[in-house]
Amino acid sequence: TLNEASNGRFLLGISAGAAEFLDWIGVKHNKPLSYLRESVAAIRQLLRGDSAPVNGNFLRWSQDAYLRFADQSANSDIPIYIGAMGPRMLALAGEIADGALPLLFPPERYHPARAQVHAGLALRENTPSFDFATCIWVSASHDPIAARRALAHKVAYYGSAMNPALLADLGLSKRDFDPITHALITRRDEDAAIALVTDQMLRIGVMGNAAAIIERLEPLVAHGATHLSFGPPLGPHLPQAIAILSQVIRHFQRANNAPP
Repeated sequence: TLNEASNGRFLLGISAGAAEFLDWIGVKHNKPLSYLRESVAAIRQLLRGDSAPVNGNFLRWSQDAYLRFADQSANSDIPIYIGAMGPRMLALAGEIADGALPLLFPPERYHPARAQVHAGLALRENTPSFDFATCIWVSASHDPIAARRALAHKVAYYGSAMNPALLADLGLSKRDFDPITHALITRRDEDAAIALVTDQMLRIGVMGNAAAIIERLEPLVAHGATHLSFGPPLGPHLPQAIAILSQVIRHFQRANNAPP
């Protein structure tokens, strides 16, 4: 439906979610790779307009399921992107998806993440057109203190749920976030939690004005990044953040002779 409403511009993103957050609502995070593999196969079959009886390990329905669209052919090739952080999920994205949404914490994880996706691409019989989105957290602002606080707020809430290997690359562990979690959950003191976020933790994302963001991302673009995806918090003042990110995008468009 969204694809029809957007005249064919819709991209479907899917992922397994974070075990820590799913546990909060009693959802088991069992075999996420198998679950996503089954889900993508079933979605593709449904989008093609085929009846899709499924008897998998996770998805099961005995009656044929199908979708009705006004124009079935317009929806048969909706690109499917897999959101991923770990090496096995990134490889799965390369193996079965049309694109990857790797959460690059920090942005410099671009290089190993790209290699992991290519490992999955190598398993395909034909090399497809594949979109690797360089997904980063950014806090754009002319006020460095405000930019820091916005990013620290995000890191305070989500840092403890991040992949241990990812944190290890930054010289961190889940235990480093225990005082932050205590401040948030036990004491319910958000300001104290934000104050406990260190500069080392803030390397997870990018913050500052256009020049600071460009400086951090230029090495990635130089090594082949063509799709920059800016994730929350974006910045303490959204209109200003959008204006700054527009400067960043125009800089890389000019550098690569890309159309505006």
